[in-house]
Amino acid sequence: MRKLMNLVRGMVTIRVEGLFPERLINLCAQENIDFWAMEWLDEHTVRFVARRRALSRLAVLSQKAGCTVEREAGTPFWQAWSSPCAQLVFSPVLCLPLR
Repeated sequence: MRKLMNLVRGMVTIRVEGLFPERLINLCAQENIDFWAMEWLDEHTVRFVARRRALSRLAVLSQKAGCTVEREAGTPFWQAWSSPCAQLVFSPVLCLPLR
């Protein structure tokens, strides 16, 4: 159920590069930005999943931390401009097989 709710709310996979990517992670925790599935790719790169609405705040925090943030993958484009109520109503409709 939690995975479905995260999908409906919008989630993106983000890759962070910099000398100290853990600084960005600490700033996210201080700003109450939810993130999960964190994975270290090497000593200067980390990948994690966050909510789509946090992207603008992550861009500001990455400048403070001296890191670059790249969006790797995310929810479909239609979720970026639709309301949460519309997403909840139309998400199951889009999952139905067409015959």
